[in-house]
Amino acid sequence: MNRYRWGVAAAAAASVAIVNPALAQAQPQEIDWVACPEYLGYMDRGGLPADLDWQCGEVEVPVDYADPDGRTIPVSVSRIPAEDQARSKGALFGNPGGPGEQALDFWLPIEESDGPGARLHEDYDLVAVEPRGLSYSGGVACDAPVTAMMDPAAAYKACMETDPQLVQSLTTANTARDMEVVRESLAAENGGAGAGAGGAAADGGTMDYLGYSYGTYLGATYATLYPEETGRFVLDSAVDPDWVWNEQAAQQAEARKQRTDDMFAWIAAHDDTYHLGDTPLKVFHAWKGITDEELSGGMNLTPPDAQMGDLPELVRPVGAPVLDVINATAEPRARADGAVRVLTGADNGRATSGLTGTTLNAAGSREMWPVVARRMQDIRQYGAGTLAPGTRMVDPPQLTTDDVLFTAVTCNENPQSGDPVQAALAQFNANTGGNAYDVMAQQARGGADCAGWPASSAPVPLDGSGLETKPLVLQSQRDALTPYPGGVELADQMDGVLVTVQGGDHGVFGRGNDAVDEVVTDYLVDGVTPQPQVLPEAQIRMPLTPPKPAPLPAAENLDAAMARGFSAASDAVTAAAEEVDQAVAEATGAPVAQGDAAQGAQAQDAQADVAQAEGAQAEGTAAATDTSTDAPDAAADAGRTGPVAQAVDEAVDRIGAALGVQ
Repeated sequence: MNRYRWGVAAAAAASVAIVNPALAQAQPQEIDWVACPEYLGYMDRGGLPADLDWQCGEVEVPVDYADPDGRTIPVSVSRIPAEDQARSKGALFGNPGGPGEQALDFWLPIEESDGPGARLHEDYDLVAVEPRGLSYSGGVACDAPVTAMMDPAAAYKACMETDPQLVQSLTTANTARDMEVVRESLAAENGGAGAGAGGAAADGGTMDYLGYSYGTYLGATYATLYPEETGRFVLDSAVDPDWVWNEQAAQQAEARKQRTDDMFAWIAAHDDTYHLGDTPLKVFHAWKGITDEELSGGMNLTPPDAQMGDLPELVRPVGAPVLDVINATAEPRARADGAVRVLTGADNGRATSGLTGTTLNAAGSREMWPVVARRMQDIRQYGAGTLAPGTRMVDPPQLTTDDVLFTAVTCNENPQSGDPVQAALAQFNANTGGNAYDVMAQQARGGADCAGWPASSAPVPLDGSGLETKPLVLQSQRDALTPYPGGVELADQMDGVLVTVQGGDHGVFGRGNDAVDEVVTDYLVDGVTPQPQVLPEAQIRMPLTPPKPAPLPAAENLDAAMARGFSAASDAVTAAAEEVDQAVAEATGAPVAQGDAAQGAQAQDAQADVAQAEGAQAEGTAAATDTSTDAPDAAADAGRTGPVAQAVDEAVDRIGAALGVQ
């Protein structure tokens, strides 16, 4: 059962036509377009331009395409119509990757100068299909806490007991088939000829597509299943179809290791800005000094190679042999340090700096590298927060298919059984201080990612030989999330054109790289298929020098600071409750209760911040008094727009001020 609906009736149930026994397909449906709900993710990022028409709707799709007359689920779709409908080329579908990433707000923001939507909004209706299994597309709650997502076997058991048919249907091929239902419905809506005149979409409503990361594999699967409906496809940062899925995760871990060293080198090259060390090794040790104190001890990594700048000046004239020895022994020395930490329990730190997670995220984009460096600066100057002893998650939320969709898709179609030798190596290295990225790779090859979650289907063998237009494959040379060989292999299997991009950013179109954006726009809008080529990487747009941060309490003082903060917040809440009670009483004529809460608020009169609160309270009471002689039936209106609403607003402001929230 879909837990979140638009609040409008879905389209009428679809009749079904058998295309062939293996790929039965729901027929086109009339989509009831409404404004997308405001609680979708993008609303948390600043809202939308007032004139933007962001539409959402649903189609009904079979849970099992081999049984098209059986059970169906609603799959959500969003659309932003082209700015100029007269020149629109029809629908351009998009997917952000994952598996499991929400797609409905894929094309937002439109109003900014970059981003894929801003480049293509004038020429296309921008469409995104929410993958099945997410909340807006048939997702269900499983009978387990969300912490079960860390264990594939536990997640599988909980979700299979809830809805086995849906869980086993969560595959790339079925998501591609859902996209085809949407494509057919849009084509039917526009008379079978797309939304506008001309372009690829006008010829029978074929699909044009932009997909990032896993979205490349989804797009290639669609193009294999529906070659005649495939138009211009851009596959950005490609999954290697021969690595699905254990080897893909292993290759990613090994590429992250290389890219993390690239980040240390970049920070060292900007030592005049960050002052964290002028060699990669110095930056590494600054990083390690912070992450070693984090929960679970951060990550044990082999340090980058030492350079002459790491040696004392007196040693540098004869430093080459010394460097050889240091670098040759770096891995065993790091392992020894890690082993000591494991054996002594020193890896159970309580720091909550978040630097390890930030570092992992930074592997995919150099825009995050200044963020890592600035975070290190702040921690060195102000300290990192610490988790109080005994702190734990209380009553964790319920597990849903949203939480396990990545595992569900990759494990349902994972043809690779785990290698027991790699599993044993992973356990050995984890217990003896091995490099964390090596352990991740060995765990993936050992089958840990799908342990206890059996495959339910086989991946679709990709084939682009029947495509009229060659797909455009974009791939960074040092991409840490989808390593470069994946782009080479996907372009080969799909008979596509590979455009290589220098550097290692993951997802290169619409990210401020003018050379890449021009190639993609020419391909999608004008139908110009490029030649294989190498393009430069984009410049980092994130400011290297941040605004001076507000002083933060040192780590050892955080507990006291939090206690003071909670005390101030409690006082503000107490005073706010008094004010709102007073305003309600004045508006309705009811007596005001004078209890402990009021006395507690009055006891804080000597404090400066509460004295300020009293002034606001007096204003609220006066406002309430002004309306106390109104007719009784006006009291309800006062609760919405009069003194009560004013009192509530002032109370919220006061509590926010106490918490330091604007």
